Amino acid sequence: MVYLSDLAAYGDVTWNQKENIAALQMADDPVELALERKEAELKASGLSYQMQRYPGPRGTLAVYSQNGTPHGSACGMLYVDRSGQQTQIDELLPACGFGAQYYLEPRDITFDETGNDLTFITPVKEENNGVITDWGDTECTFFPGSNSISMVPLSQPLEQWYASCSGASSDVDAQRPTEITVTRETDTYEASIQSARLAYANIGVSVSNESVIIAGSSYGTGAQDGESTYQKAISALRSLKIPDVMDENFVQANTDSQRQQAAQYFHVTKNGQPVSGVLWWSRGNGHVDLNFTFDQNVSLDMGDVVKVWIGIPGEN
Repeated sequence: MVYLSDLAAYGDVTWNQKENIAALQMADDPVELALERKEAELKASGLSYQMQRYPGPRGTLAVYSQNGTPHGSACGMLYVDRSGQQTQIDELLPACGFGAQYYLEPRDITFDETGNDLTFITPVKEENNGVITDWGDTECTFFPGSNSISMVPLSQPLEQWYASCSGASSDVDAQRPTEITVTRETDTYEASIQSARLAYANIGVSVSNESVIIAGSSYGTGAQDGESTYQKAISALRSLKIPDVMDENFVQANTDSQRQQAAQYFHVTKNGQPVSGVLWWSRGNGHVDLNFTFDQNVSLDMGDVVKVWIGIPGEN
C-alpha cells in the first residue's frame, strides 16, 4: 500500500476523484522541491524567520528558526536526501517542554568525509515524568541511512580520542628533549596538539587514549648525531632491552626494573601525574617505532593535558 502523502516528497500529486486516478509529476530535483516547500511554509506563517542550507554529498540540511511562536523562538532541522526522503532531525532529539525545537541551537555543522553522517553541537534537554535533565552542549551525529541519532554530552570526558603531529609541522630540535602536549580545549569535543618539539622533521607522533607511538623513532640517530639529547635518550632505552617485535619470543611487557629506568628517558603524564604503561619497539615501512601502551586507557576532560617527554635527566 502506498499513501499519496508519501509521494508528495517527490513531486506534485493530483487526484482525479471521478476516475479514482492519482498522478505524480516528478520534480527535477526532489531536494530543491522539499526546501522550497519548507521556505514557503515559513513565509506563509507570517512570522519572521531565517533559513540556511548546508549542502552535503548525499543530501542537504536546512536549519530554520522562527520568532514569535506561541512558545517563543523555535528552531528546526530538516534533512532531505537526494532521493527525496525527508527527516525532521529535531524530532529525533529528546523531548522537553513544548518540544526540542525550543532548546535546539545547532552549530559546528559538518558532514563526514563519506557524506553519510552529519554532526553538530547543540544544547540538549530531556524531560521524564516532569523531571528535566539539562545535558548541556552535546555532540549529535545523525545517520541518514537509519534515520537515527547519537548524542554525547561535551561535559563528559572523552573516552576515545586521537591527535598526531610530525616534525615537518613542529619545532625541530634534537639537542633538547622531545616534548608533545595534547589537550582538550574548553567547549570542544576533540583532542588537539597544544605544542610539539620533535627531534627531526621525519619523525611523527600519535597520541591516543590507548598509547603513544613515535613513528620513525630511530631516524637521525646515526654517529653524526651521537651527542644529541634525542640520540642519547633512544640509545639509553635500547640498552634496557625493552621488548622488540623482532624478538623470537616477543612479549609486550616490561619488568619493574625496565619501567623504573625507562622513566628517566621517556615518560607520559596527565595533568602532571605519571601515566604507566609498557614500552616496546615495532617496525613499519622500513623504520623502527617506539610504542608506549598505557596500562589503562586515558580519558580527556575539558582542560586536561597529556604530555609526552623524551630526553636525558637534567637536560632541558
